[in-house]
Amino acid sequence: MKKFFAGLVVASSLALCGCMAQYSPTANVVKSDEIDFTKLGELKKGSSCGLMQILFFPPFGTASLKEAATTAGIAKLKLVDYEVREFLLFRNICVTAYGN
Repeated sequence: MKKFFAGLVVASSLALCGCMAQYSPTANVVKSDEIDFTKLGELKKGSSCGLMQILFFPPFGTASLKEAATTAGIAKLKLVDYEVREFLLFRNICVTAYGN
């Protein structure tokens, strides 16, 4: 019985360890006072998303900035937005690039 509970604790820890990861783009901080947020509609917009599962399955998609910029034909980035949605057993990460 003790082995069962020990195995249950280990399995639960491994299954939930993905909930601890946080994504933060603070390393790429730009001067937000130089961006006119009312004119975002005039900029090109490209997105790239990736689905990451918690239980030892490989991720689907890349969620890369390069892919987001390339699909929209952006040569000069103005703004990058990150969106992370957490669900019970998976996480959806999207990167959106704005630019010219």
